[in-house]
Amino acid sequence: MDLTNFPMDTQSCSLVYLSFNYNNEEVQLRWNTDRPDPVYPLRQIKLPDFDLIKIDPEIKEIIYPAGKWDTLTVTFTFKRRYMWYFMQAYVPTYLTIFGKIFIKSF
Repeated sequence: MDLTNFPMDTQSCSLVYLSFNYNNEEVQLRWNTDRPDPVYPLRQIKLPDFDLIKIDPEIKEIIYPAGKWDTLTVTFTFKRRYMWYFMQAYVPTYLTIFGKIFIKSF
């Protein structure tokens, strides 16, 4: 997780599917090709502080001494809703600080 641009950052999360016991000769993993997007949300995803902006599926073949294995990887890219974070964290903090400064000045 890279928090360099927090709270105006973008985060990626990957899911990897593979078989540990069976190589390509016994099990082949493939994405569903009946649809243009093999991975898609069933409904609109609503998260309080992130928006899902991209779903990126890919397939790789990894070679080991015991054989070849298929690996299905899907990467979800999320963009943080920085306005939500400002309203939930920064605004209450600054109101508390400025409130204390204002009270001390009287």
